[in-house]
Amino acid sequence: MSDNRFAKATVMVVDDEPTVGSLFKTGLELDGYKVVVAYDGPSALVEFSKSPPDVMLVDIMMPGMDGLELTRRIRQISDVPILIVTARGSFGGLVAEALRAGADDYSVKPVMMLELVARIEAVLRRSARQHSVIKRYEDSRLLADFERFEAFIDGHKVELSPTEFALLKPMLEQPDVFLTNAILIRSAWPGRETVQDVKTLRWHMRNLRLKLKAGKESSLIINLRGIGYKYVRPKGD
Repeated sequence: MSDNRFAKATVMVVDDEPTVGSLFKTGLELDGYKVVVAYDGPSALVEFSKSPPDVMLVDIMMPGMDGLELTRRIRQISDVPILIVTARGSFGGLVAEALRAGADDYSVKPVMMLELVARIEAVLRRSARQHSVIKRYEDSRLLADFERFEAFIDGHKVELSPTEFALLKPMLEQPDVFLTNAILIRSAWPGRETVQDVKTLRWHMRNLRLKLKAGKESSLIINLRGIGYKYVRPKGD
């Protein structure tokens, strides 16, 4: 049963196989979603420019512009949630590459409609939290005030740069959730996402992780190499 909060959300299905596109369209419409189907990357970009969807369901293995390239193109203009669909035989390296390109989640064919809907709802929930406005965050170790641009770790004030505040904010909006490098880059430098930007992100995140560490305690931010970062709430909070 679909989450009522997402009733009438628009899903763009991008798959070069008409039978698959039709199957997804029928199943999602039965669950209350509006569905637009595109059969290749260029067509998806055209449809996106006309009316951006609330979430995209993209096949990774398409001729011409594949799902990876389409994801990169979309990420240059939007932070719409993207769910990659891949065949079981291509599972592994391609999934990691898709996540690095900016995809939010993935599903492996053949996929049950129940699982697909659950994953769509999950990325929509994360997107809604990401776009919520957070002005102040506090737990047992960290206090961050985004209006005063002040931060305290274990009661001691730490000096964070505007860029570090911009990187910290989305992680505190979704604590204990890994955010991809692409999401963090777009938070700090909207409209940018190149190899050089990833290197810049790593440099800033290294400094931020050191600042959010006191004494022998471990940093509150952990890294999943090549994928992204997450803020970890202290145990017991």
